[in-house]
Amino acid sequence: MRAALIVAIIVALTASAGAQELADPFVNQLKLKEKASGVKKRPSFTGFSIPKSKSKRKNKKVKLFSSKLPQPLELLKIDGVIEAGGVRLLVVTDPETGQTFFLKEGDAVSESEKIGEILPDRVVIYRYKNLNGHLKKEVVTLKVDMEG
Repeated sequence: MRAALIVAIIVALTASAGAQELADPFVNQLKLKEKASGVKKRPSFTGFSIPKSKSKRKNKKVKLFSSKLPQPLELLKIDGVIEAGGVRLLVVTDPETGQTFFLKEGDAVSESEKIGEILPDRVVIYRYKNLNGHLKKEVVTLKVDMEG
């Protein structure tokens, strides 16, 4: 009778422990869930970002200037170059609105581009990019159509 009572207590304890599923206080439950699902989750912090490795960094546009144009220069029509008082101006027209802009050397044409030099037959644009944390300047030359 005593042996039967001990067996009944052991069976009852085993059944109740399985039903409640007690957590081991010395085991990280999050790591157990990650192992079970096979997906490792990166922690997310507000106001903090984990830097990516340098090999994955790419050229990023920089925002250095406030553009004088409502659209990118590629969407506008370069009408020509005029000279007034020894200063050359680039004449640009918006084909949609018909609005005309007069730009001088040093004017910004986008957040990362500005006019470097205006010549009678071409315009030199300085384009700035972020290359692995270093500011790099590219020189782009646009041809001005003198024939209209």
